[in-house]
Amino acid sequence: SRPHGPAARARGCLRANLLVLLTVAGVLAGVAVGLGVRQVPGGLSRAGVLAFSFPGELLLRLLKMIILPLVVCSLVSGAASLDPAALGRLGGWAMLFFLLTTLLASALGVSLAFIIRPGQGAAPPSLGGDGDGAVPEAKEVADSFLDLIR
Repeated sequence: SRPHGPAARARGCLRANLLVLLTVAGVLAGVAVGLGVRQVPGGLSRAGVLAFSFPGELLLRLLKMIILPLVVCSLVSGAASLDPAALGRLGGWAMLFFLLTTLLASALGVSLAFIIRPGQGAAPPSLGGDGDGAVPEAKEVADSFLDLIR
C-alpha cells in the first residue's frame, strides 16, 4: 500500500523528471558562476580562464563523440525493424532527402560566405614572436596536462 498523498505525488514527479531538473539547475548554476566571474576586478588570468573553460570543452567533446554512434545505432535498429519492401522505398526517400538537404546546406554556406566575406579586413595572423625571429611562448604546464584528457 503506497501513499497517494500530495507529497508522494510530488516525490514521484521529482523522481520522474530528475534529469531535466538537474540539467536546468546546472545551466542556472553555470550562468550564475559566469556572471560572478565576470564581476571579478581585473578579469581572470589565462590560467583562470583555462580552468573555467576546461569542463565545458570536455562536455562538448564528449557530446560530439557520442552523436555519431547514437545516430548509426538508431538508423540500423530502425532499418532492421522494417520489412524489405518498406525499407527499399524508405531508403530511396531518405537518400533523396539527404542529398537535397546537403546540396541546399552547401549552396547556402557558399553563398553566405561570398556575401558576408568573413575575415575580410582582419589582420593576417602572425607566426608568433615580434618578427625578430624570437621563438613564441611555450604552452603553459596546465595546458599540457589538460591535453592528456582532451
